[in-house]
Amino acid sequence: MATGDVVDARACWDEQAVWHLTGSHELARDYNRSGYFEMLRSWHAAYPSYKADVIDIRDYGDQVALVYMESVGGMAPWPASGMMVYRVVGGTIREGWGIPTFESGRFPF
Repeated sequence: MATGDVVDARACWDEQAVWHLTGSHELARDYNRSGYFEMLRSWHAAYPSYKADVIDIRDYGDQVALVYMESVGGMAPWPASGMMVYRVVGGTIREGWGIPTFESGRFPF
């Protein structure tokens, strides 16, 4: 997204995909594919210095992927971390979860 490759990123997501952003912050809710990419655009505009580092990626066959990441420059006033879970069906992401792993979910990561 930071490099502007939205078309390729969107192609990874099934048209019926749902992204569950968990936590107690104002962005926590379920998003359809279009809503998810709109939220990312808004996030990038609000936090242009946001930087995320992928710390670990695990796949479980062709259907599940887990990503642990740490970030700075976002909504949290200090470094943040979180887990993303992706459920893949037919080669595209059908469902995903963004799970903050710090501050009891008060901030997205």
